[in-house]
Amino acid sequence: MQLFGPRGEIVSPVMSSDGRNVGGCRIFIDVAPWARIAIHALTTNMGTGTDASYILIRDIHSLKTMTFRGQQSLYWESEGSQAEMEFSQGFLETHARLRGQYWTLHSGAQEPRSGLP
Repeated sequence: MQLFGPRGEIVSPVMSSDGRNVGGCRIFIDVAPWARIAIHALTTNMGTGTDASYILIRDIHSLKTMTFRGQQSLYWESEGSQAEMEFSQGFLETHARLRGQYWTLHSGAQEPRSGLP
């Protein structure tokens, strides 16, 4: 799934109704090139004691990755304008859920000007 724009809602995928093994799932977020991304979300029903249920969030610019496990409220900021969220197969199999939002943050890069000076 791909999300574009200055803000939006993030909802985790669900396992297919027939329960077949679908592998992990990824969401890509792209905002304006001069902006950064902030994500605030809540994970629920993650289960306990399993290392197989996790969410990875990767900054495409720096390739830095954070792993989130267990039920929690998470907050994350990118260095660049693109991010990738990966939901593990274990996350999907435990019927865990993530619901949250992303929005843009201003970075040090110059925003393009519109119109004449």
